[in-house]
Amino acid sequence: MLLTLVIFNLTFSCSRI
Repeated sequence: MLLTLVIFNLTFSCSRI
């Protein structure tokens, strides 16, 4: 799902920083 992808992307970005 798109929503799941967005959430995952946000979490990944936050974790990356």
